[in-house]
Amino acid sequence: MTNPVGQGYAPNFQYPGLSDAEAESKIIKEKILRDTLDNNWLGAEMKNVNDMLQKAKGQ
Repeated sequence: MTNPVGQGYAPNFQYPGLSDAEAESKIIKEKILRDTLDNNWLGAEMKNVNDMLQKAKGQ
């Protein structure tokens, strides 16, 4: 079952004054930004761990 934007997927309590579709669009945009930042942070952490392991092995 699909859930198109503006069909009540997210309640519009975070952004009063916006239509349901606009509020949902904003929520989706913010989630994508949070996910991107989280993934970049995790990638940087894994690089740090990899660098530490390489140094520990003497490579």
